[in-house]
Amino acid sequence: GNVTPGDAPGFPVTLSRPGSYELAGNLAVSAGSTGIQITANDVTIDLNGFRIAGSGTANIGIDGAKNGSTIRNGTIARFKSHGIYLTGRHQVVEDMRVVENGGHGIRAGGDANIRSSTAAKNGLGGVVCYAGCLVERSTAANNGGNGISCGLSCQVEGNVASFNGADGINLFDSGFALGNTVSRNVGYGISGGGTPVYESN
Repeated sequence: GNVTPGDAPGFPVTLSRPGSYELAGNLAVSAGSTGIQITANDVTIDLNGFRIAGSGTANIGIDGAKNGSTIRNGTIARFKSHGIYLTGRHQVVEDMRVVENGGHGIRAGGDANIRSSTAAKNGLGGVVCYAGCLVERSTAANNGGNGISCGLSCQVEGNVASFNGADGINLFDSGFALGNTVSRNVGYGISGGGTPVYESN
């Protein structure tokens, strides 16, 4: 408790002020709880190489509906819902491993940048983001849904999407897929709505 004003003891750890926060150890999140709840704009969380674990019984690893969140440098695993679930805009997720969650691995809003991360063995999509997002140099593998999904004018570049339960890459509204490696997915390798652009995949 008292990490920021309004943060009660136990989970979730509530981040109610803008700024940078760093984990000092692993977090084992209790059943039915969320690990970290972001309630302020412009919050950066550095996992510092540590792990946030849900043991298959906690709900969401990191949850936030604000703008400007950055999450980096660690592992989020085994939540019964989503690993990272962000519904604001302008987020960054980098150098993360998000694995074995029941819902989406990484879900971000519009104008997000998701880079150098791995989303694997999640029950739904590996990476999901919306208009204007960039997904680059990441791996989406063995997820139950699409490996990578993104919206209007998004760009998916230099990723690996393989062994997913639906499409490898799904550009659901006129996105760009450039220089990706896509193989052995149950659905299409790359699919799209609107006027998508595919090049050098």
